[in-house]
Amino acid sequence: MKTVSEKAKVGAYKKAIDKEILSVVKDLNKSGYKTIYSCAGHNGEKRGYIMFKNNLWKADRPEVESILLRHKLKGIIFPEYRRELVRFKPIGKGCKT
Repeated sequence: MKTVSEKAKVGAYKKAIDKEILSVVKDLNKSGYKTIYSCAGHNGEKRGYIMFKNNLWKADRPEVESILLRHKLKGIIFPEYRRELVRFKPIGKGCKT
């Protein structure tokens, strides 16, 4: 049984994912590419991003790109902060796309 603090952490994690990218984050996690931080990009922000828990193998990049494209996200994958990061044009609330 989960403790109250574990439930709170799960709830906070779910709230932290912007609704505009929720489906792609869920798909990436389901496919084994665990994410830890993300942002759809909002008013005035230059880019949205999804950060992975672990670095991606070079062989995994085409599959990750395929998942992004399925969700109509064209992103650039590059290493940052010792973890892989996908950056894309902002799509969050208040952005002009």
